[in-house]
Amino acid sequence: MSQNKNCQPRTKQSPTNKTNNNLRSVPATFISQNEIVCHSPTNTLGGAGTSVLISVSNNGLDFEGVSAEYKFVDEVEIYSIFPGKGSVVGGTVVTITGAGFSEENLGSSSCNFGESGSATINVISSTEIRCTTPPSSASENDGFVSLEVTFNGKDFTTSGTQFGYIPDASFTSMSPLFGPVSGGTVLLISGYNFVDSSKLSCKFGAVAVSARFISSSQIECNVPPQIQIQIDNSENEVVVSITMNGADYISPDESTSTTSASFTYRTETTISSITPSFGPSTGGTAITISGANFEFSKSLSCRFGVSSSRWERAHTHTNKHTHTHTQLN
Repeated sequence: MSQNKNCQPRTKQSPTNKTNNNLRSVPATFISQNEIVCHSPTNTLGGAGTSVLISVSNNGLDFEGVSAEYKFVDEVEIYSIFPGKGSVVGGTVVTITGAGFSEENLGSSSCNFGESGSATINVISSTEIRCTTPPSSASENDGFVSLEVTFNGKDFTTSGTQFGYIPDASFTSMSPLFGPVSGGTVLLISGYNFVDSSKLSCKFGAVAVSARFISSSQIECNVPPQIQIQIDNSENEVVVSITMNGADYISPDESTSTTSASFTYRTETTISSITPSFGPSTGGTAITISGANFEFSKSLSCRFGVSSSRWERAHTHTNKHTHTHTQLN
């Protein structure tokens, strides 16, 4: 069978004008009597949004079948993504900013995460889309993959954007579970697969604060003052969650964890008097302390010494740890 076939675009405004200098023919590849393939030429017919009608010729002269419409659109580009990393189990919603995004023919659009697979696109605007990451493939587990998008199923971006898969973190416990309404309590959080990241943070309700990396199984953060938190319960409890990437937050699963997922704000203790106010250097003097808001607790204690701020205590505590780790931005 002859393979001397040509595809020719015709402007919608003048589909029968064979003398139009803007018309251009391109070679076609024969697949079967019912299918051929041709590659679109550079758009010389107008700006983005220009539509043309496609016709086909078997002999290079007589173009027939003017029934298919093709539109030239802006080239799709990726400028940035957030977050740049997510769990190997998938499920991270990645926001992509760029240009040329369109809601047309979304059935053929997708985000491609290397060998890990593709994901459907949710168009927010012509400059913003969102995709949910698939689980990482075995070969790409805990590593970086290329992230490119397509809106027609054929033409993918070539931005060189990279998305990083990181181990799935787990939040197993935290201590203490309560502290003063003024905030400043150093909250120690334990779990596994923690990473040292610039996005590492704790969230109290809707308020996020930076966290300090101690090891892959411990981080700590300073509790914000209650006045900054919107609490809608009489117990003054707020749910605590953590994130490695600034987007995916996790809390302890109270059905399987031995710790609560909530931190409770308590009225601060006050001291009105102590008796006696002095004793021998050998120690052992029983001192009665009077005041308000004392609680029966296994952590109930007194401290003797120069008072230091909670920030100084946290700073001293953090400096006791020396670790070798890789910084994840």
